[in-house]
Amino acid sequence: MKLCYHCMSQISNDKASTCPVCGKSLTLEEQKPRFLKPGTVLGGKFVVGYHLGSGGFGNTYIGWDRILQRKVAIKEFYPEQYCGRGQDGLTVMVTDERLISRYQRGLQQFLVEARNVAALHDVQGVVEISNFFEENGTGYIIMEYLEGMDVKTILQKSGNKKDYEWSRRVILTVLYTLKEVHKRGVLHRDIAPDNIFVTKEGIVKLIDFGAAKNVTVMDSSKDVWLKAGYAPIEQYRNTFEQGPYTDLYAVAALFYRMLTGQKPVPAIDRLEKDPLVPLSDMGISIPQQAEMAIMVCLNIMPEYRLQSAEEFMEALDGKFFIPVYEPTWILPKEKPKGIKAKIGALPVGAKVAICLLGIALIGGTGIGVMSAFNNQTQTSMENVQQVLMMDLKGKTREEANKEIEKLNQNYGWELKLDAKTTIFDPSKEVGSIFDQSVPAGTVLYDATESSEEKEDKNGLTYTSDGLHTKVSGTIYLTVYTETMYYSELKGLDAYTIAKKLGIDTQDQNRFIPKESGGEKYYDLICLQTSSGTITSDDINSNDNKNKAFKYSDELKIYYYVTNFFYWKQLPDFTGYQRVDMIPQQQLYRYNDKNKKKKVGKKSLERSSILDRNYYAIKGVHEVNDIVGQTIAAGKKYDESNPGDKILKIKVIGEVLDYEGKTAEEFVRELEEKGINYFIVETKSGEVGDLSWKISEVKVYSGDMNKLEAEGGGNPIDYIGEEEIKKGVYFEIVVKEPEKETPSTSAPSNRSSGSYSAPSSGYDNSGSYSAPSAGYDNSGNNGAFDGGRSAGGSTGEASNKSAKSKNESADKSTDRNFDDTIMDGFDYY
Repeated sequence: MKLCYHCMSQISNDKASTCPVCGKSLTLEEQKPRFLKPGTVLGGKFVVGYHLGSGGFGNTYIGWDRILQRKVAIKEFYPEQYCGRGQDGLTVMVTDERLISRYQRGLQQFLVEARNVAALHDVQGVVEISNFFEENGTGYIIMEYLEGMDVKTILQKSGNKKDYEWSRRVILTVLYTLKEVHKRGVLHRDIAPDNIFVTKEGIVKLIDFGAAKNVTVMDSSKDVWLKAGYAPIEQYRNTFEQGPYTDLYAVAALFYRMLTGQKPVPAIDRLEKDPLVPLSDMGISIPQQAEMAIMVCLNIMPEYRLQSAEEFMEALDGKFFIPVYEPTWILPKEKPKGIKAKIGALPVGAKVAICLLGIALIGGTGIGVMSAFNNQTQTSMENVQQVLMMDLKGKTREEANKEIEKLNQNYGWELKLDAKTTIFDPSKEVGSIFDQSVPAGTVLYDATESSEEKEDKNGLTYTSDGLHTKVSGTIYLTVYTETMYYSELKGLDAYTIAKKLGIDTQDQNRFIPKESGGEKYYDLICLQTSSGTITSDDINSNDNKNKAFKYSDELKIYYYVTNFFYWKQLPDFTGYQRVDMIPQQQLYRYNDKNKKKKVGKKSLERSSILDRNYYAIKGVHEVNDIVGQTIAAGKKYDESNPGDKILKIKVIGEVLDYEGKTAEEFVRELEEKGINYFIVETKSGEVGDLSWKISEVKVYSGDMNKLEAEGGGNPIDYIGEEEIKKGVYFEIVVKEPEKETPSTSAPSNRSSGSYSAPSSGYDNSGSYSAPSAGYDNSGNNGAFDGGRSAGGSTGEASNKSAKSKNESADKSTDRNFDDTIMDGFDYY
């Protein structure tokens, strides 16, 4: 007997390759590292199947209870931004030692809240939690497995809204359950269409009590993953206490959404001028008392709302309401077979336009008046938990402006674009975007961050009034241009320039040889442009770095042809170990266009084929060591017709000597070479000080996240421009001085460097600088320093102590992390 890990059906045929129930393959599929492997057993009896969903703080799997022989749902505490899974595929480990205490607090809260919900096991309208426990360094919650659909899906399948009577019955059923939940001292705090689940038997269940809190220990923290439109003002502001009326606001918002097809205006946007439109003004015909109840419960001020679920039920003429759990009235009619696979893919209907009319609650309730006079564009985060920077590359300026204007209109931001730098590429549309100063995927807004965490970054300014976070500033673009700066061609030979300008090297009308005068094959003579002649000396003169010319199809390149190297089969130059050990190589010259002859031999020691721009750590290589070649040994290579790739022999030009130096002295040398990322630690892995002497240095290259996932990867022997562009970091191991030895200078705790997005290297001045390594001062951009203190920027001698940074990090994110633990990974 075996299990299908997709649907947890038991299959008696051991030779079956597909599940006879769900039709899916029984062959194990490869999973992302964040997920447990199907078949994993937890708690000695719960078999894990494939994941049902995941979010910022956890994973949800289908599972099987081997004791009770039934399907279950398994929630795993997994805050992905703070942890990773070990090599055993089971253990969850905190990736930054500074976050261990916070992770542990979050884990305990995860389990405490599971206990709160488990205590509601006798309430039929609450998802049942049967078990919860710690294992594999994290926590698990075992819940009943529900089959059916949530209200959000029902609405999508029903034209985006429902009639009053259907909506009323659902709302009364939710209130009936909340009445019992509130009696136990628990608040849900996340009522929304996707958290009201209807089983195939027609039972309405409240799910995802991720924000649930016991009233007796309510901390009134606002930092949960709020659903804009459903969350009342007390969940945004700590100045208001929370109570049953907090859930009633969300229930009223849900009712409003069901009837109108749109969510209410977010509470945070209703404080000054309230644009919330009453139902009757939107053409929704319902009993006046019902509309009154909805609008009263949507009052901004908690004290003016109805205060209990019983009051709300009575206002809906449901004082004696008892839920009827039947699928026929609540679930959509079954569609023909073959369409089921498309459930959830139906488009949401057009939203009803918000009428800009004032509303006034009337009728002797003494509850208060809400008014709306706002003719400005609504700015809210709606249901967005994050706003990411879009990818502008390849777009025109007009297209990019529209994208940024959309952000500004949606969220009330003030972002601008400026084409600060240019780059030449004849194959690209002039004016289209090559690069952007704020990389695509950068988090511009994160609902989980407190206002203290929203620091200025990427050249943008973040301001908060306690309610809104406003993002402003300029995003600088590098755009394609037809203008080429002299500095962009400086030091290049004619062949490389032709490739850069998109000129066919076989076209002798535009790529024109001259027989004598040059020292090397393809030495540049001049460029003939529409505006005149530009010589090689003109291009290479520092005085002309700001000069430029416009490219046109008439541009011609003149170059020298001389003796050249030719190999039928390239030797393996690394086998010679050192440059001075390479024997002289055969030179050739053309008799005519088709025949070449040998004209002697030449040493490569002063040849342009040697690339000496490589570094190595002392003890690994010496100067003049050969470490590689750009074209593999055994291949044909003709220097007079090299093709797209030019042969370069990689040679160590400098050895980075750290012996006898402090970490700070060595780091300064690295920064002068454009290497800006490093880790300073002791042999035991503790944070080291830059003032301490170095005992060992290793260098790594590649994607930092991948390296961390693989346990740090393997150190590399050398680095060059290509490695620096991809991203390199140095692991600097220091020796802690004897405690009795007094320090002669103030300690420096800059224990790691920083990484920024790679730059193009070009600017309008025409100057060219080596592209940056890719790390920025934030220490973000996917880089992780192994849990050690991150900071520092080029040229700084020291930074804040690691201790100060750790304390600051704890203070700025504790509330956010602790109060969002169970949100973000809904059951379905």
